[in-house]
Amino acid sequence: MLPRFNKLTAVALSVVVISINIYFVGVYATTNFPDGWLKYFGLSIFGLFYLMFCTYLTVHVAISMGAPCLTSSSVSLADTWQSKNLN
Repeated sequence: MLPRFNKLTAVALSVVVISINIYFVGVYATTNFPDGWLKYFGLSIFGLFYLMFCTYLTVHVAISMGAPCLTSSSVSLADTWQSKNLN
């Protein structure tokens, strides 16, 4: 019971931190930069990279916590890398 609670707590805190971060970046950018298409384009590019990074971290943490759906492939990246380096 306790490990499941710890995992759910970690996920919930991560969502809260990411949401707060996105909010403050949005508020800062809309109040300190002049209006125009360049501001929205820059925010869109930054937002895309930020969400991709958060997705990467989510997958990495899920694998570290032992998510069976992400670790059950027949050939993992680590096995592929090790076989290339051994030959």
